Amino acid sequence: MPVKERRTKILLLLFLLKDTSFDYVSLKPEYLVLFDLVINQKTKGSLSAMLKEGLIEKRDEENGSDDEGSQYRLTDKGFYRLCLDFPSFRYLKDEWDGIWRIISYEIPEKKNVTCVIVCDAKWRVGV
Repeated sequence: MPVKERRTKILLLLFLLKDTSFDYVSLKPEYLVLFDLVINQKTKGSLSAMLKEGLIEKRDEENGSDDEGSQYRLTDKGFYRLCLDFPSFRYLKDEWDGIWRIISYEIPEKKNVTCVIVCDAKWRVGV
């Protein structure tokens, strides 16, 4: 299923191009095409909002315009925000803490839909 949210696409771009090293990345046109992004006002607004939230960091190059000379990198906060949408990414950076956890719940058969929702949520979190 394709990713539709612009912020998630930007976080994915920064993560997948540099993995867990979180180095700076230039938003080159070939990268933007791969992630179905276009530098327009909405994308600039998303970048600005993510900078303010601390999800990404920006480094400006001396030569070049604002769009072409800027490089962005994913922060730890941005990585863990991305892990909310893609829980398996968490294990690329963090080691298992060695603690086993057991989840037990009892939901009546009449509320089978609730049981399915709880099971799905449990797997998405990675438990």
